[in-house]
Amino acid sequence: MSTNIKRELPPIKNVPSGSGNEDAVWIEPTLVATVEYMPNDRGSLRQPVLKGIREDKLPNECINLGLSFV
Repeated sequence: MSTNIKRELPPIKNVPSGSGNEDAVWIEPTLVATVEYMPNDRGSLRQPVLKGIREDKLPNECINLGLSFV
């Protein structure tokens, strides 16, 4: 069984420019993860580490500091 989760536009409003996203393949958010990262002044994730998948939340229940979802 195959589910098509590919989308034409990114799920966020402001994609950082110059960050290698020009050839990105965007997908529908279907999982929620906990990610730990180092702070920086560029607004991107520095040394991100996947800590785990959250099964207690849906993607539309998440608040992301710094990214605006469409």
